[in-house]
Amino acid sequence: MNKGAESRLAVEGYLERLLELGLMTCSVESAMSKLDLETGNMSPAQEFNWCSQRLSKLCDENTWGDHFGPGRAREIMMANFLGHKVALKTSGADAYENGDE
Repeated sequence: MNKGAESRLAVEGYLERLLELGLMTCSVESAMSKLDLETGNMSPAQEFNWCSQRLSKLCDENTWGDHFGPGRAREIMMANFLGHKVALKTSGADAYENGDE
């Protein structure tokens, strides 16, 4: 398997997980169509930066705060996985049942 195919599989897996967690609203196919992984033109560093920028955008759009904060990405993933509302601040509870605050 060439490097481009490996990168494509890795990114598809990552995007599928984001979709499962509700962190992505478009289809995996749609997201993949915006990337140039077929030719292997995206280096690992570029791929990491793209994923990081996408996470930042999602966090901004959903007022989830800084995903680079200590443990914040894990808090966001778990709250979404459990169907909870993401806490606006990192102090106190990580997430709330829908409707509770």
